[in-house]
Amino acid sequence: MAHIAWQETVHSDGTDEYLFPSNPRVGDEVTFKIRVYNVNPIRAIYLCFAPEGEELTLKLEEKETDSFFTYYKICHKIKTKSLSYRFMIITSEVQYWYTSAGMFSYLPTDQTNFKLLLDFDDPEWVKKSVFYQIFPDRFFDGDPDNNVQSGEYTYRGRTSVARKWGELPQTSNSTYSHVDFYGGDLEGIMQKIPYLVSLGINALYLNPIFTSLSNHKYDTINYKEIDPHFGGEKAFLKLVRALHSQEVKIILDGVFNHTGDQHTWFKAAYTNKESKFTNFYTFNEHPNDYVAWFGHKSLPKLNYSNADLCNEIYRDDNSIAQYWLKEPYNIDGWRIDVANMLARQDDYEIFKQIWEEFRRSVKKVKASCYLLGEHFFDPTPLLNGSRLDAVMNYRGFYQPVLKWLLQSEEIGVITGSRFHRQQLHTFFSTEMMNRQMKDFRSVLPFQLQLLQFNLLSSHDVPRFNTLADNDKRIIQMGLIFLFTYIGVPSIYYGDEIGLEGGRDPDCRRCMIWNESKWNKPLLEFYKTLIRLRKNSVALEKGSFRTIYLEDDVICYIRQYQNEVIATVINNGDSPVKVEIPFWKVGMMDEKMYTLLESTNLQIEDGVLTIFLSKYSGEIIKNYQK
Repeated sequence: MAHIAWQETVHSDGTDEYLFPSNPRVGDEVTFKIRVYNVNPIRAIYLCFAPEGEELTLKLEEKETDSFFTYYKICHKIKTKSLSYRFMIITSEVQYWYTSAGMFSYLPTDQTNFKLLLDFDDPEWVKKSVFYQIFPDRFFDGDPDNNVQSGEYTYRGRTSVARKWGELPQTSNSTYSHVDFYGGDLEGIMQKIPYLVSLGINALYLNPIFTSLSNHKYDTINYKEIDPHFGGEKAFLKLVRALHSQEVKIILDGVFNHTGDQHTWFKAAYTNKESKFTNFYTFNEHPNDYVAWFGHKSLPKLNYSNADLCNEIYRDDNSIAQYWLKEPYNIDGWRIDVANMLARQDDYEIFKQIWEEFRRSVKKVKASCYLLGEHFFDPTPLLNGSRLDAVMNYRGFYQPVLKWLLQSEEIGVITGSRFHRQQLHTFFSTEMMNRQMKDFRSVLPFQLQLLQFNLLSSHDVPRFNTLADNDKRIIQMGLIFLFTYIGVPSIYYGDEIGLEGGRDPDCRRCMIWNESKWNKPLLEFYKTLIRLRKNSVALEKGSFRTIYLEDDVICYIRQYQNEVIATVINNGDSPVKVEIPFWKVGMMDEKMYTLLESTNLQIEDGVLTIFLSKYSGEIIKNYQK
């Protein structure tokens, strides 16, 4: 029989099996529970928190037992909007602390404490979602009559060019050609809804669709107008209603850190120093010296110390952020561009206050709306329950997973005023990857861990297929990670059929609709994982725990009630025999099966033995009673 180390069986988390109710209201009586192997030296377990700044320690009195675990629990009324807590475990020899980051024999920082949000407006639908990101100009041309024509206009020194569908995106002097258009539009998305539904998609994230002269539209001209070249408001309303009729949600890209220099606000401010819109921006010297995003003069930065701007963006009942959430458009949420930069400029940093106000404003309109931010760095300050629901999880998922799979990473370097990217080959062990992911995961409330937006590709980074050099093994390992890790999976349009692309703008290639050019085995692999994800409550809202970590192999568990799913990945260049210690989760002799190879397995004396080929992964599930 396997040697069972009781310390490695200790577990608690934010699921309703260990915290009930798992999404409480202020004033609710909350039950806290922790489990441990029956054979242990524990004398007492305490719940420790500091509701008013002074630590309060409560002894867990009630016990429940089954054939393997003893459960300790306590009920306590919570009167605060949030709670940071840990467990103190007293044994005959050692004192331990148990937090979201695991067991410690020393007192760890409060940052890793379990965190509970009360009165949290939880967008429950997000946990059930598989997102699909679309760059509209490159997805499908459903209405050629609204296409931008060659020579139609000149914008920032360049004349618009209508490209043939499938031509590679053009660059000029290594600068993104912002006025090359392929004709993709909202009608095109509308016509491809059957494709999306057949794939299993039930949520869309669209890159900007508001009026703009560029193809990327991050230089907004009018926040309350859908670009006519995409079909205008009529086409958008038709699309939203069609998506909702198929139970597909939609979120839009809100570029609220800056406008385009052609926006009516900025044009008024630029031409008239006395305009009320002048203080929507920051002019060092009117009119030509103004603060712009990353120094790009086409993108003047908005000044959130101005109350009138805040009213326009989110405060007023008819503000931009509220307008699209309401009927008739009724969108389901916002993805906020460069969310980490908004309301931060030189000596004024009011972003925390602004995000709290923004959240209150949109949640009063639609409590279920998903508030997602773009963030390439440490997003912790924006993820405390009173600001964003989630971020595009670059730091907590994308970077560590790709760095581990590829043993390289792309970094951005600023030299003087010039920004450039470079690829670095580096050693990144399984332990390093696990540590980074755990560090970013464990500082978040469990309620927010379930909402983080995980991705392998986007419009801002090279496509995963290209980074993996189209290696089937690496791609499959990445996808297994994407669809089984805690959080919400997102697919960047075309990845599922093998679309390639390097750095921006190459990652924004046209979708391929000639099925003879599709990677159909890859497409079927996506469909398999999407079905698995949507049919598993454990993957939707279950516990997460790494139970095996050795050399190039990692195994983690997702568990909810009697459903257990284990993901095991071998990122090594040799086949391996893996002995997974299922005793850590109380499983001693259960029958299991693999979801990808459809083979039966048996846990014996708490250990499941599985053989993995080099660079491969498998998903293992229990037979549910």
